[in-house]
Amino acid sequence: MVKTSQPARAGFKRKITNLGDEGAGHDVQVIYSSAASAGSRYGGAGRRAADADGVRKERDRRLHLCRAARRKIRFEHCGGLWTKKDPKNVGSYFGYIFEAQYINGIIAGYMSKSGKLGFVAAKPIPQVLQNINAFTLGARLVNPKATTQVIFTGDWSLPVKEAEATNSMADQGIDVFTMHVDSPKVVVQTAAKRGAYVCGYHCSQAALAPKAYLTGAEWNWTDLYPKFVSMWMKGEEIPNFYRGGFKEGLIKQSPYGPMVPEGARKHADDIKAKLTAGSYVIFKGPITDNTGKVAVAAGSELIQTNATDVKLESMHFLVKGVKGSLPS
Repeated sequence: MVKTSQPARAGFKRKITNLGDEGAGHDVQVIYSSAASAGSRYGGAGRRAADADGVRKERDRRLHLCRAARRKIRFEHCGGLWTKKDPKNVGSYFGYIFEAQYINGIIAGYMSKSGKLGFVAAKPIPQVLQNINAFTLGARLVNPKATTQVIFTGDWSLPVKEAEATNSMADQGIDVFTMHVDSPKVVVQTAAKRGAYVCGYHCSQAALAPKAYLTGAEWNWTDLYPKFVSMWMKGEEIPNFYRGGFKEGLIKQSPYGPMVPEGARKHADDIKAKLTAGSYVIFKGPITDNTGKVAVAAGSELIQTNATDVKLESMHFLVKGVKGSLPS
């Protein structure tokens, strides 16, 4: 399995401890890719960044190595896409964490006094845009006039730029922040120092800013990893393309901070219950982008699903209410 981050390590640790006798005679390894190499997981996701061709070539090279490996070896890659042209012993898995960012947005909509929200993001690839858009839609569910200022730093781990982006937005009166970068620590602590609230990402950062942390979007690999390993050891077929959100248990929500009022909690919990039941679609038309163009037509939906419909992972727009632009 290829993955980086603290939640992935937690999932692998549980996987190893849960194997018991079933794991006898099997070797399971996890490769924690660096921030730079982790970018390859987005190679087939419809990204339009300048380095897309290089990323795709690197992805294809790795898949070729997997194809050449013994068929008894299973490769699981977090993110990216899988097609019928790819090796059968390679799989792609990912969580629709934008569902949790939608809940973040709902809470942010209640807690922001200015109606101005901030999002510090690494690169404008589909998974990041999903998070920005879902966060904004969640906030505007509460406050239709809420806006989200987004600043792209240009890479996954640039602490100085992340701090500069946070301070710049705080100077503009933005009072609730979230992010999609490798390490949210800088944004969380900088926002807190500026007297703003923050919604976390990846795992809970409540301990870093207990008076500012509202809630957060977290990964939950501790169920998926043991499941996949157990299926592989039993000879059961593992899906080559696996996606899921709250319903599938791939993500979770950080506990609400004590400052979040009961009304906000109830609203967020009601929506979360519908997402968990699979009865709520976030990207449901009509949705316009921030240039006035139709992004999702009336009657159309971008549904969270495990099927191989990759429209969600080809997202290249910012919804109405987002202040920022994308490369052409």
